[in-house]
Amino acid sequence: MTVGRAALATQTTTLLLAYSGGYMALLMSFMAQGTPIYAIFNLKYVAAEILHTLVGSFGLCAVAPLTALTSGLLLTGRGNSQKARSV
Repeated sequence: MTVGRAALATQTTTLLLAYSGGYMALLMSFMAQGTPIYAIFNLKYVAAEILHTLVGSFGLCAVAPLTALTSGLLLTGRGNSQKARSV
């Protein structure tokens, strides 16, 4: 579980930085012009990038435990069926 948490944290951070790096120059140009932060976040393409980042992070956080659970169930089920065949 400790290794899984560390891997999940690393993947989430990487995803966050990858998405934010794509529009960081745009955000810096808005800030240099003196545009208020609430006006920046209300722009369609900025809001879409924030939504992509959140959905990607939630998906990544959900897929790691689900994969571990699914593989654990499959491996456990496979072990039980082999025992039943050998008896």
